[in-house]
Amino acid sequence: MSRLTVIAKGTNARGDIFAACHCVNHWGEDSGYGVWRLCENYQGGRIFKTWRYVEIGMTRDAALALLERRTARKIKQESQ
Repeated sequence: MSRLTVIAKGTNARGDIFAACHCVNHWGEDSGYGVWRLCENYQGGRIFKTWRYVEIGMTRDAALALLERRTARKIKQESQ
């Protein structure tokens, strides 16, 4: 399980939620940055929300560029 720190987030025209995150794996090692998407899955009469990666192991600038491409708009970075 990765620990994610959100640096920016946005939505696309369909309403899908994307986030650019700094990733740290469960051993505490830095995994770089990545873009994640919030997915909704129907199972057993309920909807489960899970984060799934689009791409990981990137630089901060590359992750922000991919997030802007996926959301097709300027994104707002989270304050640090």
